[in-house]
This record gives sequence, structure tokens and C-alpha cells, in this order.
Amino acid sequence: MRRVMILTLASMALATTGAAQSIRVTVNGEPVAFSGAGPRSVGGRILVPLRGVMEKLGAYVGYDGATKTVTANRGDVDLMLVLGQRSATVNGRSVTLDVPAEQYLGSTMVPLRFMGEALGAQVLWDAPSMTVQIVTSGSGTTVPTPPTTGTGSGDIDIDSFRAEAPTGGVKAGSIVRFTLIGQRNGQASVQVPGLADRIVLQEVSPGRYEGEYRVPANSSGLSGGAAIASLRIGGRERLIQASDNIRVDTNLPVIEDLLPAKDARTAQNRPNISASFIDEGTGIDTDTVKLTIDGTDVTRQANVTDRFVSYRPERALKPGRHTLVLTVRDRTGNQARQSWDFTVGDKADVVKSFEVDGTGDVRPGDVVTFTLIGEPGATVVANVGSKAKNIPLRERQPGVYTGEYTVRSNDQFFNDKVTARFKAKNGESYTIEANSRIAANARPNAPTITSPADGAKIGDSVTFKGKAAPGSKVRIVVAY
Repeated sequence: MRRVMILTLASMALATTGAAQSIRVTVNGEPVAFSGAGPRSVGGRILVPLRGVMEKLGAYVGYDGATKTVTANRGDVDLMLVLGQRSATVNGRSVTLDVPAEQYLGSTMVPLRFMGEALGAQVLWDAPSMTVQIVTSGSGTTVPTPPTTGTGSGDIDIDSFRAEAPTGGVKAGSIVRFTLIGQRNGQASVQVPGLADRIVLQEVSPGRYEGEYRVPANSSGLSGGAAIASLRIGGRERLIQASDNIRVDTNLPVIEDLLPAKDARTAQNRPNISASFIDEGTGIDTDTVKLTIDGTDVTRQANVTDRFVSYRPERALKPGRHTLVLTVRDRTGNQARQSWDFTVGDKADVVKSFEVDGTGDVRPGDVVTFTLIGEPGATVVANVGSKAKNIPLRERQPGVYTGEYTVRSNDQFFNDKVTARFKAKNGESYTIEANSRIAANARPNAPTITSPADGAKIGDSVTFKGKAAPGSKVRIVVAY
């Protein structure tokens, strides 16, 4: 007897491993011819070419290569999906795909379950002939009945089969419980392709079979799918599928794009703090996102979405090291935690000292030396007031910057402060003032007397006028 499973809006899980090219597709009893790639099995799921099936039903299929978006329209059905994503839109509602749509040999391949949801059709799998049968309502095509398999006569009675899994999906350590109600004195088992091959159910009371499966701790790569129970009595067997699929999500969310970066230093005392997260399973549960800074929960003041969290402190942070802790959970309960530190910069942490040796009576031709000790890899310039600017200091050895300035004849230094501008390799800038100033100046030019003129006659009193360097103290001696 042929084995046929009726899968209405359910995930198609292969129990056999046939070659992809041997899978055939019919729509309302008529075979579908594919010009490119045909149906194929990926990870225990059957993927079918969207265009071939939709066009067989008289639908229009379009593709936008720039956005990798596929659109299709058939009567009152409008669908849109993006290659590589596990969600699609059917008549404005979101539909989750068992596996992402993909492009294979130029064809858009979608999981069989999505085809059923998009068309409102029954999707049937005939294992012996490796045929996918798509039957739409009103087609007049005869739909096979659920199977009774094996040898001998008489049917096996099954009243119900239920799989109980945690809401949101199954993760490592989760327990899935199965209950089958049917004919007594049988042997019952369950298989969930992509999760477990054979789970034995015990007959706990006449006709009631129960069992459970705990997802192992090391369970990455498990996919889950339809739960199919078998009840065997003698040489006879009957299969039944649970109404809901078992969804497995054992992968932790990934936290990335940390800002400030791990162990970074920032000159901002109210820095922008953010991180992004990705979950390829059931998605992030935004209600579980938590961000703390130095142990204080700031989640309520943060902007939280299902893809990122961002926060800017309301008050200035003190200079020094600060610790951020971010925890996120997906809808299955898988939790990821990321802790990292950053430092709000203080000049004392960056620059250890800045000295200048030209603090005496500097004269034209004298060389003034500047020495700064700080973090390596920076760009440093020195300034003497507003008169000598942007004097470069070179890093002669790691963290030691020195530079020189030769006093010119027209330099006028009068207790001018000496500063350095330190730009760290991460872009932060600091201004440092030396403890000493250049207190004396180069010897000024001699003053000149413009009135009275040289050789002029004067009376009992006289007023002298002349020119001298700004700030000069002029003393006049009169001999007669």
C-alpha cells in the first residue's frame, strides 16, 4: 500500500533521502515542468521553485535584483519575500518560513510549508513516488486520506496525538512531551525530523501512551519540524502527525558593534553607548533586554528595539573606567550576555608631564627645548603664548615627545605661558600647560627719542617723546 502523508500548512520533513532531481511536483493533478532548477531537499525540508508552481496556477512572479525581493500575485493572493530572510508577507500578514528562501541555479526556492500558506492549499507528500502534490480548493482533485500502513487487516484506532513544547520554541535543556490516545496494547514512538529519530512512548494506562524528549545541551544545528507518531500493533502500523510543528532554537543571540568599543577611551563624559544584536531563530524579546552601567540599570532611559539598544548618560560620567553589561534573550529563552569596559579620559591618564627649559633670560639664538611624556602614537605641538605656535614635538622613543625652538631677534616673550596640544591616536585631544613660563624676553631693540630732536634747544622744562618695545620701562638720564 502506498504511504501518503497529508500536510496542511505544515512543514514538510523528509523521512527518506532521495536525490533532489527525483522529486516531482503536481498542481491539481497536473505535473509541473521546471525550466531551471527543480525541487530539492535542504536540511530535511523540501524546497520548491516558486515561479514554476505559481505560473502553473496562472500567477505573475516578479524579481527585483537590487533588493533581492520576490513578488507574486494570483487572484486575491499577494506575496512578497526577500532572499535569505525567514519571513515573508502574504496579503499583508507576516509568515515565518521554516528555512530562508534561497536562489539556486537562477530559481527562487521556498519551503513547501510556505507554498501551502500562500495558496491556502493542501500540500501532500507521496513518499514512494517522491511526488509533491499541491491541491487547491475547488479543483475537484481527490485528496488521499491519512494512511494505514503495514500488513494484516483492520485499522488501528488513534483518537489524538499531541506534542507539548515550551511557548516560543525549544532550546537546549527544554523538554517536549508527547501524548497519544489510541488502541491499547500497542508500541508507540515519535520521530521529529531534524530533532530526534525515535522517541519511545510508554503505555501508562490502557490506550494512553506518553513520553518526553529533553533537548541535549550540545544541540547546535538542530532544526525541528513536524512530530510524527507511529502506533504499531502486530504487523500493522498507523502514522499520525501533530497539528503544530516543534520549533527548535538552540542558538544564542549575537551581540556586536559595541560603542564605545571594548577597552576604548573617550574624551566625552556623556558618550553615546550602543550595541546591536542578531538572532536568527525566534527573534529578540525586547522586554528582556537589560543594560547596566557600573551596576546601575539604565534600560528604561535607553532606546531598545529588536535589533539594537542605544543610551546616552543624562549626567556626566566621572573620569576613569566604567563597566557596561548587556543581556538579551530571544523568544525561546536563549540568553546572551556581553560585558565590556571603557574609560572616560582624564589628562592625567594620558599625559604624565610637560616641561620647558627656556624659563630664564632667553636671547636671540637661544634654543628652548620642550619635553612631553604621554601615551605613544600621538601628535603633539607646543605653543608659547600667541607668538610661537605649532612647534612640532617628535616621538623620539615610545611615549617621549621632544621639540626645539630657536629664539629669533624679533621675538617678544613676557612671562608667556607654554602649552602643548596632545592628539591621541584614537582622535581625542587634550591641552596641557607647562608649570613654568618663559619669563624673560630677548634683549629688546634700543628705544628712540623723537622729541625733542637731536641738537634742539630746550627751556627750563622739557617733555620727552619716543618709541620702545611694548611693556618696556624707559629711564632717561639728562647731562648738561
